[in-house]
Amino acid sequence: MTAVSDLDWRLITSAVLVVTVSTLPAFLTAAAIAQAGPDLGYGAQELGILTSIYFLTAAVSSSRIGNLVERIGWRRTMRFNAVAAAFMLMIIATAVRNIWSLGLVLAATAAIYGAANPAANLALARHIPEDRRGLVFGMKHAGIPTASLLAGIAVPVVILTVGWRWAYGFGALIAIGVFWLIPAERGRTFESAGSAKPGEMTSRWLAVLGLGSGFATLAAGILGTFHVDAAITYGFSEADAGTLLAAASLTTIVARATYGYLADRSGSSGLGFMIWLASLGAICFFILGTTRSTWFAIVTLAAFATGWAWPGLLTYGVVRANAGRPAGSTAITQAGIFVGAGAGPALFGWLIENRSYQAAWTVTGVSLLIAAALVGVVRLRGLPQIA
Repeated sequence: MTAVSDLDWRLITSAVLVVTVSTLPAFLTAAAIAQAGPDLGYGAQELGILTSIYFLTAAVSSSRIGNLVERIGWRRTMRFNAVAAAFMLMIIATAVRNIWSLGLVLAATAAIYGAANPAANLALARHIPEDRRGLVFGMKHAGIPTASLLAGIAVPVVILTVGWRWAYGFGALIAIGVFWLIPAERGRTFESAGSAKPGEMTSRWLAVLGLGSGFATLAAGILGTFHVDAAITYGFSEADAGTLLAAASLTTIVARATYGYLADRSGSSGLGFMIWLASLGAICFFILGTTRSTWFAIVTLAAFATGWAWPGLLTYGVVRANAGRPAGSTAITQAGIFVGAGAGPALFGWLIENRSYQAAWTVTGVSLLIAAALVGVVRLRGLPQIA
């Protein structure tokens, strides 16, 4: 097995952070709801709609752009994403004055973000040895929880001290740093660009897997979008709610890398792990609606470590089966993730406003169980050679 010290850590870090800065506008909008919401005119339901617009736009973009990324290269795509993210963050920091202009900027950011994941997946599939891809894809999928981690930290450190606009400004500086971090195209590759393995997962099964991941994200997306508002509703202070979000996001980052490492060690396709995590996450969400105070915090950490810790395993499994077209195949499943992330916030925003958080947690748990069942079908029928 390749030594961890031999991995290209600059490339791995770039792949993580380009996703982080591309999604940071959406997560800062969620974390800053108590401060930016009154200024721009959005509450929980409007936040759900904004987040839905963001991820549904990313779904359309991702489904159409995967093959293009393979033609123009991962480095150009990643650098373009970093520059665009910096530009959009600065627009929000300086020019956005209402919910309409905020929604427009978020939609534009999402259209560009659709290329970030296929580009990062392509870079890692080309330049990371196969026996470390579970670990590395787990780490790569720390990009979104890193965005929610930064958003959580921003609440007590920036938003409550110097104002919510400064949080977006600091985010723009981070994006500029990511641009300079992205390395040049590497000469050494572990899969040739046109080599397709016999018996690779067909587009039909990729679509089913994308549907399953969509249901899983439908559930998991509520954590990053509404967690701060939920914690405040349940009696936490705004600063404590942000700190809990940061801690839970860190838990997810560690969990994703750990599960990827275990997939490498076991030779698993990753999909079996995903089924277990979705099922355990469902249990956490069923419990979450009955808890308060300390137990709410504990179950939140468990939910992040299970129901939102599977995306790296999904990408690992798809790339393992479709080594000849990693960007194009992961773009299909990524589109499913974005559809779930887009549909979830609007649905749960409505449930929260018109029913309760407990109703939203219950629907979340059911959605994760549906996801586990769909992924199970793909594992048994669509990917028999490695499942």
